[in-house]
Amino acid sequence: MDDPDALYEFIAGTALLPYIEKLEDEVKADFVAEFKERIRKRFVKTPILYPFKRIIISAKF
Repeated sequence: MDDPDALYEFIAGTALLPYIEKLEDEVKADFVAEFKERIRKRFVKTPILYPFKRIIISAKF
């Protein structure tokens, strides 16, 4: 990712989506602001490398 905001957009569109959808507007705004701040503090170098695991399952019946 090029910057912390791009990383947030990626995470918000995947892992955070089920949580963000359930929050009220005011709480959602506070949550997003805090989450972005934590990303900025944690990922200070660019480009940002954000590894994440995926589980791929295949089955035949």
